[in-house]
Amino acid sequence: MEPSRPPQSELPEFFLPDSTSPPPKKWLSNRVTNVLYCILFGLIIYAGLQQSKRQASPETFANASAQDLFLAGEDAYFGREHRPQNTGRAIALWELAATKGSLQAARSLAQLYENKELPEQSPGLAIHWYGRAAELGDSRAQRYVGDAFYSGEVAPRDHTKAMKMFRRCATKEAYCKTMWASLLLDNAPDDAAQKKALELLHQADDAGESNAQRMLAMAQLEGSLGMSKNTEKGLDQLFRSGYRDAKSQYLIGQYYEQGKYLRRNDSEAKAWYLKAAQNGHHDAVTALQKLCKSSADKDASCLTWREVQAKLHTS
Repeated sequence: MEPSRPPQSELPEFFLPDSTSPPPKKWLSNRVTNVLYCILFGLIIYAGLQQSKRQASPETFANASAQDLFLAGEDAYFGREHRPQNTGRAIALWELAATKGSLQAARSLAQLYENKELPEQSPGLAIHWYGRAAELGDSRAQRYVGDAFYSGEVAPRDHTKAMKMFRRCATKEAYCKTMWASLLLDNAPDDAAQKKALELLHQADDAGESNAQRMLAMAQLEGSLGMSKNTEKGLDQLFRSGYRDAKSQYLIGQYYEQGKYLRRNDSEAKAWYLKAAQNGHHDAVTALQKLCKSSADKDASCLTWREVQAKLHTS
């Protein structure tokens, strides 16, 4: 026979349920809710600190990382974090970031000045920041600076500095190999330099670099750079580069017009000049104007050229 359970009134006080305590399930629910509120409150505080950090004046970032400075600059430039766009602030932050080693910041500054987005745009400032990006290992920046020193258009001509840049980016870009070779050949090369230049041109050619293809084609046509003269191979190389290279297209047009290496053919000359002109070759434009000067000329290339010119005049 089971023992009878004592009445509730006879139970010790600590066995009696607390009328003020919530049921176990409700108590657990309240506990979870409180924890979630604490987490949410902490996240709000963290987000506020991050926002105030990014909106602080550039001087307050003395101890910030290069990446934090770059991101804060992006926020200012694009007007993020519910703030108005502020290009001046972005520049100040990116300059700090670039001096601390941020390649992204140096590249952003260089592109800003190169694209003339600022009223005080200066090619010198673009070169300065591309130079910083080049120091940090960016091959595109090294190529830009190399071209600038080689051409002398946006920086004083300096082939020594140009070669230094092209040598640095030659491990990543075939174009830099071609320009390095070109500089070697420009400076009265000895046998060793000529051999190195030819090696670089072949490497760039293997990568499909059209300038290298054109230079090798000319070497074969002329029998230079230690290569034996071979008209057939030279022309084949030149036509390969002519698929994309405006200079090669212009040369082919010249050869057809002059009957040099190729049988004279004015129609083919006009067609190749047209390709070069459409790719921005100024001498090809002059050549087309001369060959297509007669309005009675119904050659397809001349007709296309006149249509292009008419659209330019009416636009």
